[in-house]
Amino acid sequence: MANKNIDIRKYIDYTCIKPNTSMKRVKEFIREGISAGYRGLVLYHQFLAIAYKEREKANSNIKIATIWGFPWDSYATNIFNYLDLVDEIDIVLPDAYGVNETIGKGFEDFKKLFRGKTIKIIIETLTCSLDRKKRPKEIKERVKKAEKLGADIIKTNTGLIKRNIQTPTIEEDIRLIKKFTRKPIKAAGGIRTKEQCKDLIKLGVKIIGTSTRL
Repeated sequence: MANKNIDIRKYIDYTCIKPNTSMKRVKEFIREGISAGYRGLVLYHQFLAIAYKEREKANSNIKIATIWGFPWDSYATNIFNYLDLVDEIDIVLPDAYGVNETIGKGFEDFKKLFRGKTIKIIIETLTCSLDRKKRPKEIKERVKKAEKLGADIIKTNTGLIKRNIQTPTIEEDIRLIKKFTRKPIKAAGGIRTKEQCKDLIKLGVKIIGTSTRL
């Protein structure tokens, strides 16, 4: 598949998840995503009602997603107040930040907990070991844990941790993840160009998360 023939719009989850984003910017963001024809919008809980309303107004079929388990929500149970407004949920894998996050008894099966929603579980590859022998094992463990929790899609990263010259590229992480799962993969974190999107799609990625308008 030649890069020039790839329509990246149907792969992009346009993302705006900072709780302190201004209402003006949120509305602009939602309209940008809808008018661009992106696959989906990913927003913090408090902005979901606006997204839902704008989608209805535009008669759009863009998917609406929210997040759970990011540092500023700590698996807060208020997410259950918003489930009627979302199609998908991007969830941080417990312990992915190297801390013992407690999500409560009965929360062990995300698929059951969020029945009818597409579940993307973020394995946060950038907190895995950089050691060439340890890293594949750790990524495999996280992938299998995500599958056990009910992941429909394995997502690489939150985007909160930045890659640098010492860390593997996202492309390297995708190749590793593909060895351990047949689930679709969402790539996210530092993706800012159309060409990188196309290269990731050619690697087999099904969804791309980015806050950059492409």
